Amino acid sequence: MVAMSSDLRVAVVGATGAVGRMLTRILEERDFPVGSFVPLASQRSAGTRVPFRGEDHAVGVLSLEALSGADLALVSAGAAVSRSFIPEAAAAGTNQVPVRPFALCLQRAIPLSSRSIPGNGIFV
Repeated sequence: MVAMSSDLRVAVVGATGAVGRMLTRILEERDFPVGSFVPLASQRSAGTRVPFRGEDHAVGVLSLEALSGADLALVSAGAAVSRSFIPEAAAAGTNQVPVRPFALCLQRAIPLSSRSIPGNGIFV
């Protein structure tokens, strides 16, 4: 088993939606090693507060810059965002795990999981 750092910068894309909120709760419940929590969503949700480990975090707008430096991005975005943004983020080197990859299932060029997160590390 590979030991994971407790300093992981974890982004939740779609943090204000039902699946994003559930992902956030699961990260807490499973005591996932999050050093920095980055909730992201659309412009419409920017500034909304999302609770994580006893603190409220402001939701940022999804962009490549916002994901810069993230060790892991858990992505729960709609089909349009998934089709356009996930390939760009993957090309930029972001480790991401699409949680609702339905829009990407038939697009073979888009990896649906990270290639550099330890095998035991993404089970939340």
